[in-house]
Order: sequence, then structure tokens, then C-alpha cells
Amino acid sequence: MAIRFKAVQRVNPSDQNAARKFYARATTKEVKGLLDLADIMSDGGTIRRSDIYAVLISLVSAITREIKSGNRVNMGELGTFYPSINSEGYETAEEVSANGIKKVNLRYRPAKEMKKVLRTLDFQKIGEAVSGTDPGGASPDPSAGS
Repeated sequence: MAIRFKAVQRVNPSDQNAARKFYARATTKEVKGLLDLADIMSDGGTIRRSDIYAVLISLVSAITREIKSGNRVNMGELGTFYPSINSEGYETAEEVSANGIKKVNLRYRPAKEMKKVLRTLDFQKIGEAVSGTDPGGASPDPSAGS
């Protein structure tokens, strides 16, 4: 198992006027959903896939409810999910209001155990270099599975 990546040419994020450079960008082979996870979790076990799926659906609902309430959700060895916001800048604290909030994000901070896993990953370079204005990030590999 390895994290697949490809070379993508982009503008240097720290210097927009600098010459374009190539950066590694992670790609994914496929997307796994809740049913896939339920299959994996039930494989060889005594709990049925449908029961695991029901628990996962309830977990998503619980996490959603807690995030909407402004809470962090600590998932033990997996890590913590929490809301963050971006807003307009103002000259005084009194001017700051909910109307100035531009974007809400859901952030994830891995727990110590997950950070250990991340430090031990293997990587595999795939494909030809790509030129473009793509801002980066993980994306499915269109050639996977063919």
C-alpha cells in the first residue's frame, strides 16, 4: 500500500511572481463510502454489515449535530473534528459581526496514533507531469481501475 502522487506544475504559493514549479499532489485510487467501510468492518466478524452501517449513519448525524452546536468532536485515536470560520477584517472589535463571516470550514486534527501512521506512509509516483493552474489537493486518479 502506498499513497500515489503525481507532479503538477503550479505557481509558487509563497511568491506568485516566481517561476512556476512542480509540486507533488496526492491522488486517490477510488472513493470509499460508508457501505464500503461497513463491509470492511464486518469482514470476518460477528456484527452484520447492516448493523455497522446503521451505527455509521448515526455517527454522522451525531457529529453533524455537535458541529452545528459549535463543539469539537474527539474521535479518540482517529482525531478531532472542529468548525472554523473566515471573516472580513475590521478596524474595531465592535464592527465584527456574523454578517462578516465569509466561509465556514470543517477541520480535522489527527490524534497522536494517526500522526504515527502518517509518518510511516509509503509513496508511489505515477503518470506524467501536469501543467496547469490546479490549486492542488487530493483528487481521484482517472486512470485507476482501467
